[in-house]
Amino acid sequence: MKIHGERVGGRARTVVLWKLPAGGEVELSVSALPLGFACQLRRRGVVMPVVPVRVARDKEGRPLKDGAGLAVPMEDRGDCGYMEAVERYHQRVAMLVLYEGLRGNAHWQWECVEPGEGGDWCRFADALFEELETAGVTLGEVVWLCETITALGLQGQEQVPGARDRFFLPA
Repeated sequence: MKIHGERVGGRARTVVLWKLPAGGEVELSVSALPLGFACQLRRRGVVMPVVPVRVARDKEGRPLKDGAGLAVPMEDRGDCGYMEAVERYHQRVAMLVLYEGLRGNAHWQWECVEPGEGGDWCRFADALFEELETAGVTLGEVVWLCETITALGLQGQEQVPGARDRFFLPA
């Protein structure tokens, strides 16, 4: 793709220093997520769980009915199984953000093997989580890395004027 004759391509990359708990730091090259990352998650079966529905009941425990005499459904967001599934979904998304953002990094090597087409990406994300947990990576470190990776895809205030000048030529 070209805009005003300038080829546009590739993803933004930056180098960050990860301060290790035992002291010292590691230099990591992280890249922005691809445009189709959310679609990629869905295609790979990493989807938000469906909210369970139950029949609404009155204070005596009888089912509530609508004007047509049908039971009134009610979302049950407090269902323990649902809440666990939502937490697992967010955990998997975070792991796949890290995996994609650290892809091709010379200083980072995963022990887990990426599943091929049609492979179980949920199981892969769970294995990435176990790998990080075993390594002693903290929640704060995961959040920091995920925020760093996702922020790369956003044009920051300091980048907007330069991008505007390059792509919107003066009249």
